[in-house]
Amino acid sequence: MLTSTQTASHNFGNSQQYPVFSRDLYLLIAQSALEVEEYRFAQEVTLGWLSAYPGDLHASLLYAHSLIGGQRLKQAVRVLEGLCQVDPEFIPAVEALRDALRLSSTETISDGGKNIQASLDKSTEETDHFLAEWSTALSGSQGKRIAAQGDGWGTQLFQVRQQVSEGAFTQAQAGILPVLGQDLESPLPAVTHLEMIAQSRMAPLAAMRSLADHYLRRWPDCMVCKLYLAEALIDAGETAQGVSLLHEAVRRDVGGQVADRLWGQGHRYTSLWPTPLELGFRWIIPASVAAKIGWNKLPAGELVFLADEPKPLAETQRIQTIRPAKLTVASSIPAAVIASEAPVPEVVISTYEVKSLDVDILPVQSELYRIADRLNRPEIKGLDTRFPVYVIMTMGNNLTAKYGEQAADQILAEAASLAIKVQSYAATHADMRWGSRLYLADRPESSGFSNLQAAHPSNATAIKTALVELDDSLAKHGERIGALLILGGPDIVPFHLLPNPVDDQDQAVPSDNPYACRGDNYFLPEWPVGRLPDSTGSNPALLLNQLHRLGRRYLNPDAPRRGYQAWFGRLVRLIRRVPSGPVSSFGYTAAVWKQASASVFKVIGKSSHLHSSPPYGVEQRDTNQKTVRGVPTPSGQFAYFNLHGLVDAGEWFGQREIQAGGRDPDYPVALRPQDVQQLGYSTPKPGNARLPQIIFSEACYGANIVNKSAEEALSLCFLEAGAGAVVGSTAMSYGSINAPLIAADYLGFHFWTCIRAGIPVGEALRQAKLRLAQEMNTRQGYLDGEDQKTLISFVLYGDPLLQIIPNPSGKKSITRSLQPPVEISTVCDRTCQLSTNLALSEGMMNSIREVVVKYLPDMQGAEIKVSNEPTACSGNGQDCPNHQLFGKAVPVKTPNRRTVTLRKSFHSSERKLTQFARLTLNGDEKVVKLVISR
Repeated sequence: MLTSTQTASHNFGNSQQYPVFSRDLYLLIAQSALEVEEYRFAQEVTLGWLSAYPGDLHASLLYAHSLIGGQRLKQAVRVLEGLCQVDPEFIPAVEALRDALRLSSTETISDGGKNIQASLDKSTEETDHFLAEWSTALSGSQGKRIAAQGDGWGTQLFQVRQQVSEGAFTQAQAGILPVLGQDLESPLPAVTHLEMIAQSRMAPLAAMRSLADHYLRRWPDCMVCKLYLAEALIDAGETAQGVSLLHEAVRRDVGGQVADRLWGQGHRYTSLWPTPLELGFRWIIPASVAAKIGWNKLPAGELVFLADEPKPLAETQRIQTIRPAKLTVASSIPAAVIASEAPVPEVVISTYEVKSLDVDILPVQSELYRIADRLNRPEIKGLDTRFPVYVIMTMGNNLTAKYGEQAADQILAEAASLAIKVQSYAATHADMRWGSRLYLADRPESSGFSNLQAAHPSNATAIKTALVELDDSLAKHGERIGALLILGGPDIVPFHLLPNPVDDQDQAVPSDNPYACRGDNYFLPEWPVGRLPDSTGSNPALLLNQLHRLGRRYLNPDAPRRGYQAWFGRLVRLIRRVPSGPVSSFGYTAAVWKQASASVFKVIGKSSHLHSSPPYGVEQRDTNQKTVRGVPTPSGQFAYFNLHGLVDAGEWFGQREIQAGGRDPDYPVALRPQDVQQLGYSTPKPGNARLPQIIFSEACYGANIVNKSAEEALSLCFLEAGAGAVVGSTAMSYGSINAPLIAADYLGFHFWTCIRAGIPVGEALRQAKLRLAQEMNTRQGYLDGEDQKTLISFVLYGDPLLQIIPNPSGKKSITRSLQPPVEISTVCDRTCQLSTNLALSEGMMNSIREVVVKYLPDMQGAEIKVSNEPTACSGNGQDCPNHQLFGKAVPVKTPNRRTVTLRKSFHSSERKLTQFARLTLNGDEKVVKLVISR
């Protein structure tokens, strides 16, 4: 058996089935370990449970006691501070905090909490006095161990609580006001006030709601405030918001302790809380712990049950607890604690276990339907109000194959640590109410999802199916996929190679869109998706550095503020609005597209910050490198690029306007990876003012990373330098020359509009795609080839929850509907080899010549292909999405239009550049749409 100095090892690839223990048995083992001073073992067991059920207050209390026993007092104080904030009526946590502070009196208490007093630099006696008053308020006697003169606020509050329980509300009202006037750094007076108002029915519903909202803003982690506000919202008819708060309460109080205390057992929302709570036990129990429990008669190294599991712990057997209690581990274990602890695998590796249960754990939607019917508000039924989860997905087998077992384990440990940091950040920031999970789709049992089938690590369709099954599994806990972060490039988590809807040089379109939806219609994503890519070779530095930077972003570098600082911060957020003027941004466009680019760039920057190539750029002449007014330096918060890109080139190119004349090169090299690397970003740090944090590129293949390194792909180069997010196309991209904006230009315009509105980058891209689909349906009645390709080829590299500009509402809100966002109609405009009568009339040729002379002088003499735009496609001669999704999209009448594709190749800087122009002609032989490849 393991001794207390040994560590239970966790193997990511281990498929062993562990015995499933109930919550009570887990806590009994941890409690017994504490009693025999096996503190390290107790810490591992409680952390394993908390990583699976991030919402167990009693387990958090046991974890804190294991830290105290291991003399890690500062960490224990932080955990206990969190418990007291979430449930200020939890006496054992208050007493344990008081004991921990006494023991750590010689240490400097961390300022990472907003918790104990307005000034943590006061003497230990004053701090102890404050906590003693807190205990007195709860029990009437716990605080009498101190020498206090007269009755303090604890005695006064205890009397008020007694009066409330006896129904003496008038006296309670008079007694609570002096305590509230002291503005104590404890939620307990606010909780008592809310309980008094609720039980006395002294105030109307609107007043109760306003008071609960006021106190929740003051104490954002307090469960009582949250539950009272949720109930008030539901009773007032604002069901969606109320149910959302209940989901959050379920997430942060998985055992329903506070709700049971507030409303009584069997209350009307009881069905929302999960039961039973179980988890596989993967540790070998030390002999001393087994002896304490009474299992010492078993042979060494074995764990066999000879009888049923023990009955639930009696109240007297628990650590000073008065009733079962649960709490989010994020609230009780701040990120700063995680960062400061030793790198034990058990701390960072998720062991979340989802069992197949006989009863639906969270029949949330049916509950919502009943509420909607009662309130006569059927529109509520379309909302998915489950608790959003930030899913971090990768393939363990592919990581091991590429980087080796040691490096793969390091990457997975960083990923699991990131999940915990996201959870910790969410617990202390009211603008982000999320959970987080690490998910190995090819090893689901290693990440705690042993009930799910493993996906083939190289089969994108199987991985998508696994994601849908994960969403179904999360639904049993009242959760949903809120956002997806993919770890690794296409050799770790493959792109979906979708049929190319456009008749150009791409055989297929690499896309992450199918990972963003449950159904087969991959044009319309249902949740945001981002990817942290790696590069070719066996060096994991690029991926690890991105994980490190992202982890630091969620480590909450700004310590929570107290008192007037917190109130002032809320006031600033209340009156602040998104800036109406330009922000610090950088723009770079091919000169020939400057008009369209200016329409996009004006959302984020001044026209003077939009550079064009030429005259900017680098042109290779002979063997000497010469510049054409040099390469502009990307800087500011945002960067927008509208340049040419090639499938086999790392550079992006400009294009001159022939009508402008001059001696500028036709296609100058506008930007190279080495230009970014030489800009001083070699040692990036968060908040680097010089490096744009969000980058949107319309370049063809601007996000092509297949078999590329950072020296061969500008998207990877920007990420290596420290950019937070890069959006680009994995394939050939299309845009407009001037108004109206279409394809990539339209997508970019609405992407930046969402970013300026304070929407996270992944959701901004998702909403921009939905807006593009809706707009093209309105304009044309369907999505043509370039519309479809724009929707599937643009991907996000980076954190989908990255948010540079604060949302005026203060929320990182990402909604999800139960139904597809919009209905779309698609047409196939691939060249159909079997079609006849595609010869162009003289009228059509005149229309094409007029457009080419005016807008596309470079394309004179180009190769021409013609196709109809049928609504259905047999698939003969080509592979297109319309054929693949036949029956999935909405049928439309034949548009009676033709698409003319012009193709011409050019040479620049020893590279061949092939440009495409696509003209759509209506039944009157007029050009109604013109797009140019980027």
